[in-house]
Amino acid sequence: MTINIKHKNKLDEIASILLNADLDEQYGLLVGKCGIALFLAYYAKYSKSEKYLERSQSLLEQSFEDVNNGSLYPSYSAGLGGLGWTLEHLVKNNFIELDTDDVLEPMDSYLSDWQNENLKNKDFDYLHNGLGASMYFLARGKSGEAYLKDVPKLLRANADIDSDFTEVKWQSEIGVDTKKLGYNFGLSHGIPSIIGLLTKFAKSDIDRDLSIKLLRGAVSYIVKNGLGSTELSEFPYSIVEGEKPNSSRLAWCYGDLGVAIALYQASKVLEDDSLKDYSIGVFRKSCQRRDLKENGVVDAGLCHGAAGNAHMYNRMYLETGEEVFKEAAEYWFDQTLEFAHFEDGYAGFKQFRFENEEVRWENSYGFLEGISGIGLALISFVSDVEPVWDESLLMS
Repeated sequence: MTINIKHKNKLDEIASILLNADLDEQYGLLVGKCGIALFLAYYAKYSKSEKYLERSQSLLEQSFEDVNNGSLYPSYSAGLGGLGWTLEHLVKNNFIELDTDDVLEPMDSYLSDWQNENLKNKDFDYLHNGLGASMYFLARGKSGEAYLKDVPKLLRANADIDSDFTEVKWQSEIGVDTKKLGYNFGLSHGIPSIIGLLTKFAKSDIDRDLSIKLLRGAVSYIVKNGLGSTELSEFPYSIVEGEKPNSSRLAWCYGDLGVAIALYQASKVLEDDSLKDYSIGVFRKSCQRRDLKENGVVDAGLCHGAAGNAHMYNRMYLETGEEVFKEAAEYWFDQTLEFAHFEDGYAGFKQFRFENEEVRWENSYGFLEGISGIGLALISFVSDVEPVWDESLLMS
């Protein structure tokens, strides 16, 4: 790839800020200390500098001190699920050495009860609700399997399934304000994330037969409800009865990139070449979408910004070797740097917020929307350090 020295310089700037920042963050993965620790561990590998790994380990230690002092929050995004996932990931990938069972076993029953209660209540959302604990137990490997054995059954019990499993879907609340019910097409909160989890269940032989049946049906539902070639996007934000589906933005959280990467991963487990070709085709078509305003790209973060798009194209280049994805990744990494224009932003970056009819720009150290995630994407662009961290966002 064509790597401008500006990309490396921006990465180094992010690392310096996170090495020295006086952090008053909670201990979450996507919004707190664990996401920052994840970046610092990968930057240590990239830079071959131990001080970044020492800082990463210090943040993890602080996180467990917070837990021991009574800060108990279960979610994957902001709490124990993400903390446990981060620790397991760093041990598994040889960043640190630790017997994780000694540290994490006290959390297992608590997170299992929370997981199952959420799934019974149809609160599937893996960022904030039940399936986030499932991500944690998958990371736990053999130690987590016993806590996952009932999850496919709970997903089946709360799904809308036709008579022969040709379509499987899960209803959820569409929009916090409206409280409407529908079928969410976002990888961040909807059916594609369930596809991602079922793919992992099948790979890990967690009730494999049922996981495969649910996975096939969910994939079929998503594919059958594509918008067609005349629309901006292949997939809508959601399907709500009585409403016309709308084209979606270009992003990880909602839109073609997040959906297509979930379908691509599913195609491997299902050994379905036609599904693989279809998902790659969706990616190819999306490479033509460059209008920032039309595609809802207003900042640089992983969630719905330029770095997230860049990394997903980079991931597909690594998977397929197709030059069209390499070129798209380069374009979006260049756009990422264009968003670093705030004089008072961390490394020039700020995240976009629109709440109560008001636009705000905020600084963020975090993984999902802040500079830690931007930095991780840049590492995968400027080096051959394998970006296995993106499993946390169901990209691999």
